[in-house]
Amino acid sequence: MKCHMSVIAKMEESVQAATQLLGETMQIINSLQDRQLPSLNPDELPFIDKWSDCFLRTS
Repeated sequence: MKCHMSVIAKMEESVQAATQLLGETMQIINSLQDRQLPSLNPDELPFIDKWSDCFLRTS
């Protein structure tokens, strides 16, 4: 029975971590919805520092 409780506890921790990440992701999405996409060339799109530079310049 102890083994089952350990598995359940690990699953609960995993669900809590996923819930935390989902909440943080929703906050990011909500804050980005009000902004226009930056005018980056397609080669720059994968780089977060390029996005950050665009948002910092427009703030």
